[in-house]
Amino acid sequence: MNSLDTTLQAQLETIQDKLGMPLADLADIIKRTKLTRHDAIRAMLVREYGLGYYDAKAIVSAIFDPAPEKTG
Repeated sequence: MNSLDTTLQAQLETIQDKLGMPLADLADIIKRTKLTRHDAIRAMLVREYGLGYYDAKAIVSAIFDPAPEKTG
């Protein structure tokens, strides 16, 4: 795992701790909103959950653009 991956993982853990819910619960909430555009989802997370822009962006990226699993 490179330092960028480590930093993103730490950021995601901090966000989950702040919100008191795991990433899977956030993904379920987002799916229930029926929002599909990343900018709309990000704006909802900022508005409804008080996340900062970059924290909301990290959540959207982690849910919709996950890194491929490394093999070997």
